[in-house]
Amino acid sequence: MTVGRRGSNKKSLLGIIDPGFVLHPGDKMRMCTGNPGTQAHGAAPEEADGVKNYFLFLPKAYVGAPGTVLTLVLRGLPVSKAEYDPAAPGGIKA
Repeated sequence: MTVGRRGSNKKSLLGIIDPGFVLHPGDKMRMCTGNPGTQAHGAAPEEADGVKNYFLFLPKAYVGAPGTVLTLVLRGLPVSKAEYDPAAPGGIKA
């Protein structure tokens, strides 16, 4: 998982998903950059409508500014990409 800004080629590695992690077709997962045990990160989102939380346990929350782009990478190739937009439904820009 990498993070960067829209329009920038500079990306930072956030973390590595556990080996053996499987996301089946149609499954939904919410990637949480913070730590649920850290009060400063706030409360974790509720797991509802089949969307589960996957925590990367990072020292701070990285998504907060509009235009932040998260990319899921497999062996150096982008698999999926999402841009944060607080005004959009679910916080993801269409």
